[in-house]
Amino acid sequence: MAFGRNSFHFTSNLAMADVRQRLRNNTLIKKTLIREKTNKAFIGTVDANGFYIISSSALGVACTLRGQLSRGNGKNNTHIDIETRTQRVFIWLLAVWMVVVTAAAIVPGLLKTTYRFTPMPFVLLMFGAAAFRLFIHGTYIMARNKAINQFKQVLTA
Repeated sequence: MAFGRNSFHFTSNLAMADVRQRLRNNTLIKKTLIREKTNKAFIGTVDANGFYIISSSALGVACTLRGQLSRGNGKNNTHIDIETRTQRVFIWLLAVWMVVVTAAAIVPGLLKTTYRFTPMPFVLLMFGAAAFRLFIHGTYIMARNKAINQFKQVLTA
């Protein structure tokens, strides 16, 4: 199972050029996906065939949206494929946090002159890791849902 990854598929009654224009009008164009205060719904890039954006909401940085636009079956409709992912910085944060907490659980015991194994630090480590992982995933879910709803509003406005 992938860490915080989902796919969404939409069909819009708008032409591809109209979908692209609505996205551009509602996106603060930036190469880096860093949260910034703006009146636009999204931050990121929109090009001829797709987009790579985050929501400009408070939690928006936790979830990236990468989408592809393609012509639908009808004359004026567009098929939109979106993949949402947890922002890489959150995955790195989890990895660094795990290393630091593991070291904090192991090193004090190793520094003692008489080492005696106790499972309690490892139990706490596993509980803490699970809680932190759930926190990051919950943040991703909230950011994803808000971003997808904003995306739908942009297309229907």
